[in-house]
Amino acid sequence: MKKKLIFGHGFVLTLFIAVCTSVMDLKEIKGCGLKDKKSNDESLPLDSIQPDGRDKFNSNTTKGIGRQGRWFTYDGQPTYLVGFDSQELACDPTIDYVAALDQFVKYRINKVRIWTYCWFGTTSFKALTPWVREPTGLFNLDQWNPEFWERTKDFFISARDRKITVEITVFAPYPGWAAWWRDDGVPDTDLFKIAWNKKNNVNGVFSSNARGLFQSEFFNLNHPEVSHSGRRLRDYQQDLVDKVTSEFGAFENVYIEVCNEFGTYDLDVDTWHPWQLEWARRINETASNMVAVHAGWDKEGPFRPKHYWDSKFVDIMNFRLRGSPQEVSDALHYSQLKGKILSVNETPGFPENKEDFHNDLDRHTRFAWAIFMAGGHVGFYEDNSSRIGSQGWVNGAQRLKALREIAEKVSFWKLSPVNKKGVEYDRLIKKGPTGAGHQLLANPGSEYVAYFWGSQSANAVRIRLPAGAYSYKWYDVRDASLIKGGKVVRSTPGVVKIASPAITAWSPDSGLALIVKASKGKETAIWKQSHAQIASQ
Repeated sequence: MKKKLIFGHGFVLTLFIAVCTSVMDLKEIKGCGLKDKKSNDESLPLDSIQPDGRDKFNSNTTKGIGRQGRWFTYDGQPTYLVGFDSQELACDPTIDYVAALDQFVKYRINKVRIWTYCWFGTTSFKALTPWVREPTGLFNLDQWNPEFWERTKDFFISARDRKITVEITVFAPYPGWAAWWRDDGVPDTDLFKIAWNKKNNVNGVFSSNARGLFQSEFFNLNHPEVSHSGRRLRDYQQDLVDKVTSEFGAFENVYIEVCNEFGTYDLDVDTWHPWQLEWARRINETASNMVAVHAGWDKEGPFRPKHYWDSKFVDIMNFRLRGSPQEVSDALHYSQLKGKILSVNETPGFPENKEDFHNDLDRHTRFAWAIFMAGGHVGFYEDNSSRIGSQGWVNGAQRLKALREIAEKVSFWKLSPVNKKGVEYDRLIKKGPTGAGHQLLANPGSEYVAYFWGSQSANAVRIRLPAGAYSYKWYDVRDASLIKGGKVVRSTPGVVKIASPAITAWSPDSGLALIVKASKGKETAIWKQSHAQIASQ
């Protein structure tokens, strides 16, 4: 965006402002320094703030879900995905998934995430599983369950017919959690009966370690245990990966996540990340579907995802994050220029998994906007798929619908939270209706999306823009309704003042969105003509 500031003579500038007063809110023109938290440069020139070139979109012929840089496409066109993590939607035989997907369409929800193996529902709702379960209740890891695979394929067809993208997670192990593995001396009355535990299968594998767990053994590609049929852990894991790609790889609306929440329960990710990369490689080589990995947690810091930044096998990096929009931005900062899609495919509860979107909708709305403003995609965690269509679910769906509709009002695939040097565009905003609570996506000189949250005020937004004519619109993020609009003009690069809407028109708990666009056509021509006449005097 940034061009060098060259001011004309004072009387010329004053005259130009007088000419433009009737069409703008601008009251002051001041230069402002721009300082990134990682830079000591107070006077970064405007022309150094340019988007990452990988965000440029070129229409392609990819059918179904694809990507261009860090944004999704569908049928070759940019698409902003909003969705729900409904893990058991396909494998719960009691759920009418067609009716559920129709609810998705009704609220413009275009993505859903499911699991291959919903171990948590094995006894609670008779979840269908990838493997046969014998009459004794024991699993047989050497025999597939055709009912599961057929129902899941039918689910994918129904989703495809509605242009809904499906993310399917191959592995969802918690081998470092005793309540999951259930080999800790607790009476055998648990609900899970994990198939990988030798106590729960007919195959004679796999055994607990001295702690009564199976971590880090589950992630050891060379784990030595051999089943009754002569097969090792890696063989069974590869079987599941290959079965997923062979059964579902032909679906153009599907992408595949290797593992849910890889790195939980103090797993040493620096040591064991090759496990996740190996299965990403295998999926990449056996199917045309895009591949996702779980790349990091907020508590791990922004550098843990480094293991996946340069992998040619990884398209999408999933995260589990908490905190304010600024904390989310900080967590994703060093991943924003790696050309990968960034996603939170399952929102956390606040605090510490205690509150979901059903009972803390505004907080989840802020979080969803935090992910978008960091250049990513989001899915609300629906812990009970039978609630799809309920009033609580509809309330969440409407917030996601509003996010998608506001995102689609701009060329979001051309926007970035940072420039190619990693400088955050947030620095272009110096003031706003919520004080320090703001984030900014920008395609400098063309389009901007700002998000404000927190304490309210009547303060105008002060945003630094190149010279030109701009329109602006304020939106309520709860329903994408237009609150206020107007126009501003800059004769030279500098700070523009945009009036904020009345504080009664929006909620500080959910937030407020501002879109600024460079004007085109007749308005720009009039501005250029006026500017040329004034400059010639």
